[in-house]
Amino acid sequence: QSTGTLNVNSGTTTLGGEVDITGTVDINSTQSSTTNTTGALKVDGGVGIAENLNIGGGAGIDGDLSVGGNTTIGSASTDRLTITAQINADVDPSSNGAY
Repeated sequence: QSTGTLNVNSGTTTLGGEVDITGTVDINSTQSSTTNTTGALKVDGGVGIAENLNIGGGAGIDGDLSVGGNTTIGSASTDRLTITAQINADVDPSSNGAY
């Protein structure tokens, strides 16, 4: 059957090969994530995202972070940026000479 609903009510479902989903995917689990191996969605390999990524809670990154393009940090004058590591780059001062 090529249309309809597939219901799996218990146990583990294993699919082999590639799964191509043309509609949206809704994961109803509310399990929190505290590490890179916990949470409602766990992915063993990399993740490629062709569109925007919106995160409703905090984000933790265990490895390196590379950002291409413009970067905006904070959205209010009360936001703060804390850096506990050394900055390994040349700093280009703003037009008023402040660093």
